[in-house]
Amino acid sequence: MEYIIHHSISAEQRVPFIDLRNPKQKDIFIAETDKIISSLLVSNLEIHSLYITKAFFESKLSEIKAHLQVALCDILIAEKEEMEQVVGFPLHQGIMASVKIPQQLSIEQLIAHSSKPRLFVLLEEIADAENMGSIIRTAAGLGAQGVIISKRSINPWIRRAVRVSMGTIFDIPIVIADDINSSLQVLQKNGIKTFATYINDASQCLWDVDFGSDCALVFGSEGHGLSNALIDDCDGLIQIPMSGTVDSLNVSMAVGLCLYEVNRQRSL
Repeated sequence: MEYIIHHSISAEQRVPFIDLRNPKQKDIFIAETDKIISSLLVSNLEIHSLYITKAFFESKLSEIKAHLQVALCDILIAEKEEMEQVVGFPLHQGIMASVKIPQQLSIEQLIAHSSKPRLFVLLEEIADAENMGSIIRTAAGLGAQGVIISKRSINPWIRRAVRVSMGTIFDIPIVIADDINSSLQVLQKNGIKTFATYINDASQCLWDVDFGSDCALVFGSEGHGLSNALIDDCDGLIQIPMSGTVDSLNVSMAVGLCLYEVNRQRSL
């Protein structure tokens, strides 16, 4: 990485980090914490600036030098107290980065770049940043080759989602779909069977379904689940068997259980 070190930081250089609860720039995301920055520095993402204490800069110097990117990176050296004044809340650690949101693949490119048997996760209107980050981390850890997200969901590159993903969002393809139903149809035209997670009399028990071939698992919002239109368009309905008076799980937990079953079957 080529970089310039700044000990005197301009107002313009602070802009990406001001009031992080209301981000000002739509083409970048903010990464934070030591572990996530380490993951960032071994990714191929373009870092605009590192906002960092002197101690963190010195500890990360070899990783910073090893990071490959064409664009110049600004290293903004500051005291942790000054950083907290700029971002607007106390920091757990004194290390942050502003990063260019990567250009996403199209659905067709995602399919073409994925090996068989394919496995994708589709998300309709996920509203909570922590759920989004947890789903992405789970998908990356349990073999999904991409996460397709409706544009009406929360932005997966929002700071809290990136943090909860523990940086796995840097490693798994993310597609934000203008029309999630159209994306579903593209998958189906390419021979990928789609399963909606939905409870009714027609839903099959999760472990009674054959997930050996290409498939995509479809999950709905935390509040009202999947839309009727998306349920109707899917090839099949699946449900996680429940007991007692509980009839549903947190969506990130449901994603984990469903992906685990796919992996279990494919490892037999």
